[in-house]
Amino acid sequence: MGVDARLVELGQSDAARVTSLEVDWLLGRRWTARIVMVMLEHDGTMRFTELIDAVPGLSKRLLTERLTELETAGLVDRHVPQSDQSPSATH
Repeated sequence: MGVDARLVELGQSDAARVTSLEVDWLLGRRWTARIVMVMLEHDGTMRFTELIDAVPGLSKRLLTERLTELETAGLVDRHVPQSDQSPSATH
C-alpha cells in the first residue's frame, strides 16, 4: 500500500486516551496543528495526497509521522476499505 492512496479522517478511535498535557505537546509539534486545522476545514476526512497539497512545504515522510502520532494518541482514526481497487486507507 502506498502512502499516497491513504485517506485521513479526524475522529475518535479505540486507542488509549491521552491527557490534555499530552495533547498540548502533540499539537505543539511542528505541522501537527496545521494538519488538524486543514482536516477540520474539510469536514475531517481527506486523502493523504489532499493533505500534502493543502499544506505547502509538508513532506510525505513528516505527514506520515504526524498522522501516526495522532492515530496513536486516539485523535485520528485510520480506516482501510475492503476493495478490489488499489489499496487506500482512512485515518
